[in-house]
Amino acid sequence: MFDLISDDDVLRGQALTRHRSLVASDPAASSHWSDGDKTIFAYNEAFIYVRPGIDFHPGYWPFVMLYLWWEMRYPDEWRSRESNKGSPWTRKQVLLRQLGQYGMPEEVGLEAAELILAAIQRPYRCKDWMYALLVRHVADENFRDRTTALTDVPDPLVRLRARYILDHVDRPDATTTRRTWRRWLEHAAQHDRDAVVETATSGDSSSHMPTSGRSSRSDSGGRIGSS
Repeated sequence: MFDLISDDDVLRGQALTRHRSLVASDPAASSHWSDGDKTIFAYNEAFIYVRPGIDFHPGYWPFVMLYLWWEMRYPDEWRSRESNKGSPWTRKQVLLRQLGQYGMPEEVGLEAAELILAAIQRPYRCKDWMYALLVRHVADENFRDRTTALTDVPDPLVRLRARYILDHVDRPDATTTRRTWRRWLEHAAQHDRDAVVETATSGDSSSHMPTSGRSSRSDSGGRIGSS
């Protein structure tokens, strides 16, 4: 299953074929109640529906991270109709909300920090704004330093995202919703006008990080509406 994110095209192709076969042929494989072969969705479902501190199993963590890395590295394979039962973006949303609400072990936090930093630097994808929910759980000095470094990169959109995340580092109890980005952006205009102008003229001023507005699943060219 973990070959879904392999750099080896052959291994990843085999894992993807097996996953899609299970999705197509065995509905029970996507349920954590199944006694047979399971898809990644079964482990994600188990993580989503457990009661933290009561019946949570540490074995679920690798599959949560696998799902998020799969979307990060191979979004077309991750979101394809053949790969899914239900909406992949809804599953991503619920997993990120759960992580933001309940936190995670230290070793998982290291991976979560890498996911946040990667999301800052690539074109926005549906539900990416929710990575900001994880910041308070991973914000050590290393994370702050690496995020701060991104405020000086040439790409103005990356600079804005990095500064937004740093604001969450400084204010871990701040409310994070799709609308907070637009409010924050209004204040950012006085410090980085060029970046804000580029964001506003990119085709959708609600794009590129926590936002509100029209929803799009496309991640081509860095221009998508938020969701």
